[in-house]
Amino acid sequence: EEPLAPPPRPPPAPDPPSEGDRARILAVLGPAPSTVDEIARAAGVGVRAARIALLELSLAGRVEMHGGHLVSLRPG
Repeated sequence: EEPLAPPPRPPPAPDPPSEGDRARILAVLGPAPSTVDEIARAAGVGVRAARIALLELSLAGRVEMHGGHLVSLRPG
């Protein structure tokens, strides 16, 4: 009887965005909604890092999520 192979390891968790990433993302956001891809490209960060940072910023009340994967800076 052959021994069972160990279960595959899950992929590593993504590195959180740096403070510099967050600052660049905030700098490119405005009142007009933009896609996550546009924001990531303009900020010079990866899409995964942008998504994580935007989620954190949304939870903090700094950005507004719109339909169609659009994000804008929350006024005020």
